[in-house]
Amino acid sequence: QRCSTGQEHWDLLSSFAPLGPRPCLFSWAGTQTPQRELALDWVETRLLNDKSSIDLYPVSGIHNVIWHNDVMGTSRRRDYKEYLHELESAWFCLCFPGFTGTTNRVLEALLRCAIPVLKQEQVLFHGLPLHDGINAIIVKEDNWGEAIYRLARFSDVERLSMQNAVM
Repeated sequence: QRCSTGQEHWDLLSSFAPLGPRPCLFSWAGTQTPQRELALDWVETRLLNDKSSIDLYPVSGIHNVIWHNDVMGTSRRRDYKEYLHELESAWFCLCFPGFTGTTNRVLEALLRCAIPVLKQEQVLFHGLPLHDGINAIIVKEDNWGEAIYRLARFSDVERLSMQNAVM
């Protein structure tokens, strides 16, 4: 499957992406939609400290994150290279479903060697060989909080193994 993006962006997206340790636990960039509202609100009210770090104590302390939650109708225009750099800076990419029940973010994450965090329905939609705990985190019953706490528990060695399995 190919993302709905222009050729210039596609060339950047499909270029080499580095494997290895990342400074951020996860990234999220997108617009708030009715399908995403509850999950985004849960993360913002329960976990985010200052929109750039997340407190997962007592699971594993404080981690840096990338968080760009745009309110519907106020989408920011960011440079596409900056967006790709953000994906490459995070171990995991939260792939909240959009208006259609899925998102291009799954493929974008995979191509930038970020481990996608997505709902089971999205795995079926994309038809990709994604397996929970191997090369993705599968969110069960819309429990995004449990998925975030779970991904924080992985060691760097486990994250590297998952990242390698993305390729």
